[in-house]
Amino acid sequence: MLGALCHYITHADLKDFQPMKANFGILPALEGPARLGKRERGQAYSDRALAALDAYLEASLIHDQA
Repeated sequence: MLGALCHYITHADLKDFQPMKANFGILPALEGPARLGKRERGQAYSDRALAALDAYLEASLIHDQA
């Protein structure tokens, strides 16, 4: 979520910029079915975030051991 907020702040058009709190609307679109229920969509965002975190940690550990 923090990355999406940073991207929004740094890439927003100044004439249309509106500060906002964290929300799922600024996250990159999910791959897969276009329509998901609220729980399924939340789970898909969570699964994607955990996979990205695992990939980052694995790459970080490999880099630290080198």
